[in-house]
Amino acid sequence: LTVEPVPLEPIDPRQRIELIDVLRGFALLGILVVNMQFYTTPMAAMQAPEPFWPAWYDRAASAVIALLAEGKFYILFSFLFGVGITIQAQRAESRGVPFTPHHLRRMTVLLGIGLVHAFLIWMGDILVTYALVGMIAVLFLRSRPRTLLAVAGVVYPLPVLFLGLLVAVFTVAQWIPGFGQKFEAGMVQYATEQAAAAQEAIRVYRFGSFWQVTALRAQEALYALLFGVFFMVPMIFAMILLGFWAVKRVFVAGAAPRDPADLALPLRRRFWSLLLLGLLGSGLYTVSSEVASPGSIDWILWFGYVGQTIGAPLLTCAYIAMLARTHGSPIGRTVLRPFAAAGRLALTNYLAQSLICTTIFYSYGFGQYARWGPAAGLALTLLIFAVQLVASALYVRWFDRGPLESLWRWLTYRPYR
Repeated sequence: LTVEPVPLEPIDPRQRIELIDVLRGFALLGILVVNMQFYTTPMAAMQAPEPFWPAWYDRAASAVIALLAEGKFYILFSFLFGVGITIQAQRAESRGVPFTPHHLRRMTVLLGIGLVHAFLIWMGDILVTYALVGMIAVLFLRSRPRTLLAVAGVVYPLPVLFLGLLVAVFTVAQWIPGFGQKFEAGMVQYATEQAAAAQEAIRVYRFGSFWQVTALRAQEALYALLFGVFFMVPMIFAMILLGFWAVKRVFVAGAAPRDPADLALPLRRRFWSLLLLGLLGSGLYTVSSEVASPGSIDWILWFGYVGQTIGAPLLTCAYIAMLARTHGSPIGRTVLRPFAAAGRLALTNYLAQSLICTTIFYSYGFGQYARWGPAAGLALTLLIFAVQLVASALYVRWFDRGPLESLWRWLTYRPYR
């Protein structure tokens, strides 16, 4: 007797786990908090010898963002990305459909959307990285939970080890006669060049034509992708594997999801310790960012990055515990429902943030680039996200999926119809 496989279809909205959508919506807020700095400030300015935004309130806002947001939310998104992949794989397996070809097609579509985003809308795209890492991570989908933890544990600290190696090489090299002076002179020249590059970026983004902006955006996008290979890809890959592990060990019992209020129970019991240790690690990163010389490669920078590497996932776990605890009560679920709506439209909202911000700051919009410091940018972030919460809550009353989610699914599932 031959059983025909059941064609794959997008998941029914009624089968979604609301807490996962809440977490995804919360991550959207954190992503915008961090990204707003790059919408408003030239990348080169971050390597200039003097602070680009010297006012005390801007430096205070930057410190708050570094402490509470930087490095936390792409980790959360990566974890949820892994959770989503595993749930889809289990659905495919239950229907007797090979998952890997479907997954690769889905990642290819995401890659195309990410390339359009990176080169025609905003240079700080993360979708390209998720798509490429997702293509590789699927090779580990059938691994045992213990193997997933082991591989994630080996891969996650690679960026901090790489940075430590760089610092050690530069430290030893300065013992070479004459190298120290040349190195210092090179750093001064580099800082001066970055200051000039920052002014050129302001000129292009504020006054340039669309194609001049696009040329600079492409250059910065390639730089961001290269940076991501060394400092973000290993962490994203590790978190996706932890997402695989969570579905196998925590999120499901057999084929049925557990009560959403119990999904993060182990984290809820350790909330205060996670919060304290996460703040300590991220605090070390925040302080080192203020103390270290711009563009420097030294042990102060490395120790700060160690703090971030340890503190960021702990603080992320504290956020998950906080939201899971809130979601566990009827009042909390009501309060968080707009976040769940935003999370259901995560791709649309993410790209909408880029369209809104580039329209505000770039020359083909309102030309406000480099006029809004971190404090004003943080206020604008909260305003934009509040509008997205309201719009998302209204939208899901009438439609199951966002426009870009529908496009992604149509291009992915079209062969099965």
